[in-house]
This record gives sequence, C-alpha cells and structure tokens, in this order.
Amino acid sequence: KHIFLYRDSNNFTSLKPLGSIDYLYLKNDTLNDNNYSLIGNLGIRLSGSIDNLLGYNLQATNGTLITGNRNVAITDNNYAKNVKFIYYNSDIDFTESNIILEKDWFTAYLGRESRLIGSGFFNHLIVNDNSTPFDMFSLKAKFKGFSYTFAHNSLIGYINKSGDWETGFNISIVPKYMVFHKFSINGNWGEFSFYETVVYSNRNIDLAYLNPLSFLKSLEHALRDRDNSGMGLDLNLRFLNNFQLKANYFLDDIRFEMIGKNYWGNKSSFNIGLAYSSNLGIDIKSEYVRVEPFTYSHFNRYNSMMTDGFLYSSYLYPNSDRITIGLDWWLLGGRYPLEIKYSYTRHGKNIIDEQGNIIKNVGGDPNYTKEYEHSGIVYFLDGDLETTNNLNINYTFELIRQFALSINYNYLNSNELNQHFLRFKLVFEDF
Repeated sequence: KHIFLYRDSNNFTSLKPLGSIDYLYLKNDTLNDNNYSLIGNLGIRLSGSIDNLLGYNLQATNGTLITGNRNVAITDNNYAKNVKFIYYNSDIDFTESNIILEKDWFTAYLGRESRLIGSGFFNHLIVNDNSTPFDMFSLKAKFKGFSYTFAHNSLIGYINKSGDWETGFNISIVPKYMVFHKFSINGNWGEFSFYETVVYSNRNIDLAYLNPLSFLKSLEHALRDRDNSGMGLDLNLRFLNNFQLKANYFLDDIRFEMIGKNYWGNKSSFNIGLAYSSNLGIDIKSEYVRVEPFTYSHFNRYNSMMTDGFLYSSYLYPNSDRITIGLDWWLLGGRYPLEIKYSYTRHGKNIIDEQGNIIKNVGGDPNYTKEYEHSGIVYFLDGDLETTNNLNINYTFELIRQFALSINYNYLNSNELNQHFLRFKLVFEDF
C-alpha cells in the first residue's frame, strides 16, 4: 500500500501513508474522572536509495487529541516530549529523517532519529529512547572482525527561562553537544567494544572533537578539563546455543585511591543480563542495572548527560537500581510476540522541602552535582527511598497486512502511586 513506488536495479523510491488511532485509559489514586484520551495521527514516510549508494528516509506525522484528558495522553513518553502538545495545548507533530552514504566498508550518516546504543535487553547505558531524538553526524568503518564508529550529536541544553517561558524567542539555550566513539571486535561469538563519550557546551562546535579518530579522555584534559567525559565497555556474548549474555559498564569518573570508601566522585553505572531462547517459541530474559550516586551529573550543569530535560544515557536516575524479568512468547507464529515484563526499582531521591529546595543531596538527580560544602561521602540508596513495582503486558496482532492492533496493560505501584494503564492502538504501517 503505497502512494508512490518506483524500483529498478539501482534505484528505489517509496512514499507510504502512516496512520494510527490511539486510545489510552488511566486509573490511579488521583485521577478518577475523565481518565481517558483518544488521539489520531496521520503522516507519510518517504524512503529509498540512489545508485545503491545513497539511502534516505523522511517520516513526518501530525496528530491531535480527538477527545479526553490531555494529562492521560502524556502517560506516553513520546507525547510527553512533544513541545506543541505540552506547551501550546496544540497538535502533536513528529519528524525523523536521515541520509546514509554506504560504500563497501565505509558509512556516513546525517540525521535525526531515536537510537538505542549500548548492550542490554531492557536498558541501554549509552543512548536510549527516553529522551528526544538526536541530530547526529556519524562515520563508521566496518571490516571482518572489527568496526569503528564516530558520532557528533547536537543536544538541547538547560533552558535559561525568562519569566515563566520555556519556549519561544525570549528563552536562552546554550549550545550543547555529545561526542561518541566505539571500537568493536566482532565474531560469531558476539561483540566486545570499548567506547568513550564527551559532553561539552556553551561554545561553538569544537574542531578538536570533530576528529573522528582520537582519545577523548586525554583530549578533554588538553582542552582545559571543562567538559564531561566518560568511557566504558560493552559486551554481547553468545556463549552457548540458545543463550545470550549482554553487559555494559560506564565509568563517568574515578579516583583509584578512593575505591571502596564511598567517595562521591567514583561515578559509574552497569547492567548485566541473560536471555534464553527455547525451541518452543519462548524467550526468557533477566537483567540487573545499577547507577551510582551523582553519575551523569557535572559541576557545570550544562554538561550533565541530559537533553531537553530528559536523561539520554539511562532509563534510571543516579542512586538507583532495577531488576527486570521478561518473557516473549511467539504463541501464534506471527510478527509480534506476547510480551510480559516485570521490574522492581529502587531509587534514593534527594530530600527536598515543600518549596522544592534540596535539604540533603544524596546524588539522586543528574541536574545537581556535589556542593562544595558536601562531605564527599555517599551511600547507595541513601535519601528518600522510593520503590516501584511495574508489570507490563503487551500483544500486537496483524488484522490484515499493514494494519496492526496493539493492546497494552501496565500496572505501577510505588510509595506515592498505585496506577493501572490500558491502551489500544490501531496502526497502519509501523511507526
């Protein structure tokens, strides 16, 4: 089902319609009336390739709240990130696009889209889709046995508000960028990678960070130690038939002589997970993730690992851990499995007063680093401990070709909230 389709031996162009009807129902302790929303979306996707060398993709959609409560709609993270919908009480517009040049071992990419970077079944500690999509320029070299990736990303920095404004001509947003590179060794057994990241802000694009082949940590020191650098290891291991191990370790900062002494500056995060795929069409996954206090923060607030107010490097705030168990059951042999996922999360929040002022900073918010008067000693899960149980069940089935109905149930229970969420989404073409 195309609006336009052209194909020959070297070129391809496709223009497809996109559409969805999205019904969301929410019930919790504070919302009992008008607890639903109905949203409609329409759009197009233009994609293709030229001379089997240059690929392109443009996806644009526009939606509206047909009826119901706008606060129910923002339960969906994508709706909650949309500027027009949140700040202007208007429609919902999204766009993602990219251009890719690929020739033999070389790939160049320029585009804007959500990415999941970092090994993990449920958590990705380098880049996740919790934040708004990045604008990215990337180069990649891939050979048999190893590959190297470089990316320079444009972020949205902390907003200096003028009055109560958060959008428009009278706000000030400093330039902010994230640089990333990864060297990977690949084989039939899996993949092992070393990666580095740097966040810098409040200046134009730095030519030093545009060099696609460099050691970022040392380079950051040479540039007067202004920026927020980190490094890590990424592992995807297929060590037995039907088994897969995924792990990621991110080191934000460290002082070796202070290891084991609860020093605030030893900031890191890691996740490790195991999956088993049975011959009966059932996949079982489990994963543990932990983020130490103050991780992702920086003395310069503009250099925290956030974009547009969203943490891009983890689904968890610092001073948190989570264990997740999931099951995918391909019960009907179709394109989509029945997905069941349960997670238990602990988070030590900063202690704040009724006016929102921090009484005790335990490293639970990436927007706030250690104050100078802080003792420098932290304890994992210190502060206002919040525990969360979350059960998610999702199943999608194709009614007819390209028309799919997704049914989702989510139960969330925490110290402050007991919530049931139900969603029916009819989609033409996945988007």
